[in-house]
Amino acid sequence: MMTTIAKYMENIFGWFFIAVGIISIFGAYFDWGWFMNSGRTPYFVNLFGRNGARIFYILMSIVLIVLGVLGVMGIIDWSEFSRRRY
Repeated sequence: MMTTIAKYMENIFGWFFIAVGIISIFGAYFDWGWFMNSGRTPYFVNLFGRNGARIFYILMSIVLIVLGVLGVMGIIDWSEFSRRRY
């Protein structure tokens, strides 16, 4: 029988989504330069404007956190997505 901690750690993808979502919310909310100027973010800044891109990233972060929580709770089975298929 798995302990409670082991059960929640089994869904590592969920924890990863939660962590990425939290960092993204803070990056967008506090307008961190390294966050708002990296990767594909300039595309969304050009598309929506700086504040629009921040709102977009906050909304996407909330979606990531919700998916992560659902994964940790076992509602979403991440093992299906993590299996290698040849």
